[in-house]
Amino acid sequence: MPENSRPLPARAEHHAAHHGHDHDHDPGPDFWDKHAELPEARLARAEMLGISWAQPLNDPIWTDAYDHLRDDDPVIGLYLNRQARALPWWIMKNHHVANLVFDDMAVLITLCEMCSGSSAFRAEAGGRRLMFSLRGQYNGTILLEEHSTKTLWSPFTGVALTGALRGSALQRFPVLQCLCSDWLEMHPTTQVLHGDQALREGDWSAFGREWAQLKSLLEK
Repeated sequence: MPENSRPLPARAEHHAAHHGHDHDHDPGPDFWDKHAELPEARLARAEMLGISWAQPLNDPIWTDAYDHLRDDDPVIGLYLNRQARALPWWIMKNHHVANLVFDDMAVLITLCEMCSGSSAFRAEAGGRRLMFSLRGQYNGTILLEEHSTKTLWSPFTGVALTGALRGSALQRFPVLQCLCSDWLEMHPTTQVLHGDQALREGDWSAFGREWAQLKSLLEK
């Protein structure tokens, strides 16, 4: 189980249950690629990686205004270098992966709705920044790819599973999943991700439209 997997608030369970339909849209074996070093993994084909929910959240906008949040919004909280940051589920579920920079430090945050797990790591190796995105599924959860090395990584152990960096491990940072109101009580000056309220609808409405277009394209 991921380090911070635990029973979630009712709203988080709702997000996970509703958003889980995305993972239930299994197109079948013809839509997945394999990897020689990780044969059990299912890698999304290039056509699938163009869908919105496969795009990472890169260097987003942060704000100290909370009017776009609700008290019962589940958030992923990170306290690092005496600074508090909160990433609402309803924003992260549209990306699964966030590539962030805090005080010149590269940070990776992941979210898997299949298991409700989230993790944070220092996204650096050999003194250079690593950039990640969703690549597929493995071991009952999401699978990440690092762009520059094309290596596959576990989203919760922070360990490279393939390629030149295989066996390398990222430095872990602690995260806390809780309600927005609880996080604000602990960290009243926190920065939070800014997001348009339309994102609350879930990427499943967009996913449904994009999936229909993709399926039509691949069946031609």
